[in-house]
Amino acid sequence: MRYTDVPSPPPCTGCGQTLPRTDEFYGRDALAPQGLRRRCRSCRAAEARDYYTEHSATILQFKRKRRVERAAHWEETEHWNAA
Repeated sequence: MRYTDVPSPPPCTGCGQTLPRTDEFYGRDALAPQGLRRRCRSCRAAEARDYYTEHSATILQFKRKRRVERAAHWEETEHWNAA
């Protein structure tokens, strides 16, 4: 088989760039056939940023609620005082 017969890696489904299929450019996905995600790291980071800017109030509200719940749990079980 000649080098020209080797198929090129599929492009990122987000930006369309053809990047090497390595951990450097794509995140891991155990369920994917090649073991890597279909969107490159930069596309996924941009999606996460956009999602956070759109839903920041909801995210912060959830984090505050969770922090109070966790503090109450630790106070109740006294695991923080076990050592």
